[in-house]
Amino acid sequence: MILNWGGTFIFPYTAVDKSSDIVLYGAGRVGQDYYHQIQKNCYCNIVAWADKNKSKKSGSIIIHPSQIPDLKYYKIIIAIMEEKVANGIIDELAALGIEREKMLWIKPQEIQQDVL
Repeated sequence: MILNWGGTFIFPYTAVDKSSDIVLYGAGRVGQDYYHQIQKNCYCNIVAWADKNKSKKSGSIIIHPSQIPDLKYYKIIIAIMEEKVANGIIDELAALGIEREKMLWIKPQEIQQDVL
């Protein structure tokens, strides 16, 4: 019997330079998968993890997107499933003065993790 434990969204490694400083935007399922992969393999450095819908709790590592312009980074990786939502985020970040060339959204690719 095969049990499906859900999938994992794979970080877009080919679009991000190894050892670069990134801001990860999105703390949902995609963002959490990306975050945990980077923490395990140290492919790049997450200088901040942002999400406007994440409630700010004491000790939380999630920042509000309005703090992004003050950071130094190579790219902002938009870890969002839906293209329409990602485009809205890109527009909001651009309104904060962030260059669109610094933002990256690639449709998240999911691999299934089946366990016997």
